[in-house]
Amino acid sequence: MLQESMVCLVVLLFVVLDNAVAVPYPFSAKRFKEECIDMFPEALGVHSQLSKPPYEIQTSDTIYDGVSHEQVTLKATGAYKINAFYLQARVADCSSTDQDKPIGYFEKEFGHDDVELIHCAGRHDSAVVSRKWNLNKDKVVVRWYKPKNETRKLFFRATIVANVELFWMENFSDSIRSLGNNKAGQVCPVRLMARSGSTIYRSRHFLLITAILVYKFIFL
Repeated sequence: MLQESMVCLVVLLFVVLDNAVAVPYPFSAKRFKEECIDMFPEALGVHSQLSKPPYEIQTSDTIYDGVSHEQVTLKATGAYKINAFYLQARVADCSSTDQDKPIGYFEKEFGHDDVELIHCAGRHDSAVVSRKWNLNKDKVVVRWYKPKNETRKLFFRATIVANVELFWMENFSDSIRSLGNNKAGQVCPVRLMARSGSTIYRSRHFLLITAILVYKFIFL
């Protein structure tokens, strides 16, 4: 009887694991194309915080002419660490047809291997996402390269997650620009509210944790 119960538990465990790992946490631009556009961590099942973010995005230069790359730094400035993030460069012009697409490409900075370069909108390495959950970092540094013929005003935007209840969408860098471009820049709006029913993704994450703990308690 005990063996049959254990077999049933193992089967249930694998079902839970299969459903849970099918939805990476909390970002998955490879699985959800919309995250390349709105950068929203739907798996958390909560809305973005509207208060001032306890984070900054710093760039090594504000003029990108004549430099080989920009060094981009996500930095925690308050009580919360960086536990997950999503970073892109965007055009600072809301009338542009590509205002919701990433601009340029990224590379990893030495000593910062806990990031994943991903392809958004068919553009190679055009976004950076945390490689794992719960990074517990004060800062993350990457390198960014502009497209060859780009002359527009740009900015970096990020979604930064503190914990399963708190994240901020409104993380922006100062604008960067070509030397001759003095046009005023804009930060284009993105979705800040979770969709109804999105809590299913979060519940799967907790089911995964529970299943692992049960497995360890009984079999290890």
